[in-house]
Amino acid sequence: MKWFQQNRAFGILVIGFAICALLVGALFYWRWSVWADARQTFDQVAAERNRLAQLDPFPHEANYRKLQGYLDSYSAALNKFKEQLKSE
Repeated sequence: MKWFQQNRAFGILVIGFAICALLVGALFYWRWSVWADARQTFDQVAAERNRLAQLDPFPHEANYRKLQGYLDSYSAALNKFKEQLKSE
């Protein structure tokens, strides 16, 4: 203890630095835990979004008409292509 009594300014500086280091460590730990929770929530939401994006849409009338239009245009193009092949 005599060393701190003889070098009071340096001792206060060392103690202040130690307190600041503890506060910074606590701040980093607190922000890391908040970030980890947010990251986990984000990963769950992203996985759910990807799962929902890969599902087939619910078959209602608008989707059925849209699909029927695609099938009709594909059928017409296929028949046209067959006729072109027969004519050659």
